[in-house]
Amino acid sequence: MRKSFIIIITLFILTTFLFAKTYSSTQPASVTINNIVFKEGLNENLVKKYFSTNEEAKKQAEKRIKEIVIKDLGYSDWTEYMDYIEISLYPIDIIGDKKKELIIAVNLSKNLGTIAIYKTNNGGYELANKIENLTSIKGVSVKRNDTSDKRFLMVEEVLDESIGAYFTDNFIRLFTEIDNEFKEVFRESLNYEAFYYEKWIDPSKEKPKWFKLNEKSVVDYTYNVDNHISLLVSKTIERSEAKDNADHTIPKKFKKVEEDFFEIKYIWSEKYSSFILGEGEILSSKEEVGILEDTSKTADYLLKLGDKYYKVINKNMEIKYIKENEIKIIEDYSDKN
Repeated sequence: MRKSFIIIITLFILTTFLFAKTYSSTQPASVTINNIVFKEGLNENLVKKYFSTNEEAKKQAEKRIKEIVIKDLGYSDWTEYMDYIEISLYPIDIIGDKKKELIIAVNLSKNLGTIAIYKTNNGGYELANKIENLTSIKGVSVKRNDTSDKRFLMVEEVLDESIGAYFTDNFIRLFTEIDNEFKEVFRESLNYEAFYYEKWIDPSKEKPKWFKLNEKSVVDYTYNVDNHISLLVSKTIERSEAKDNADHTIPKKFKKVEEDFFEIKYIWSEKYSSFILGEGEILSSKEEVGILEDTSKTADYLLKLGDKYYKVINKNMEIKYIKENEIKIIEDYSDKN
């Protein structure tokens, strides 16, 4: 009897232990921060807390999301700078399946950003893709049309090199998924400002001038009657001048001396997997290329410091700059409806 009792007790203890072990291993772990409990991993509840009107809940959720995203991205070297890292969440439908993915913009430092793309999975989120080597991210949105299977992620960024390189650039980029990777297919400055001092090139120049260059653009994303994806860029470029001052610093006042306006149309090309404004042929190699940019329609060209170039792309998505006299323009899409 005593032996049977011992066996029963032993079995009870083993069963309890095994059940407890099994239960604990199947339940999601949790993290408690200031009495706010979050399940381990990125989930809908945590995202909901991030958008909460409760400031404390939002703050703690943001801290936890940062930790998860930095770990998911493999950025362990950045953990000691966690207090300086900024994140923004965008629940948006990229795929077009009426399910919202979660886009997390991560600003690691002043001019370095990354986008993490999460897909829903059983009430949680798992990292599906990422876009790296961005500058400071200002905003994220999606461009799409219900009758087209093309989806574009529009990222607005700011590159601030006002100290040292004397320019700032607020620009947008469009990305789309190609071979399971989000690749850049368009770029345009929305607000660009740069300063140039003549003595940087010619130290012996007498009475050198300062120049201020400005470029402002508005980008419209449209479809024509044939459902052809196109972009219309309305752009103004300006050059202003000022006399040098005693301490050779950037003057306070400039006078505008030159201005130009362009309307540039781009169309989506499956051939080059990019938005292009035309097509050309490189004379030396007979290679056909898509034209991404005409440098004569940029603010920097107003300084007249170099030749006119075309920024081009080939079928392998390789980008290069070609002089105007080294390429033959095959087709210009700027006048297409």
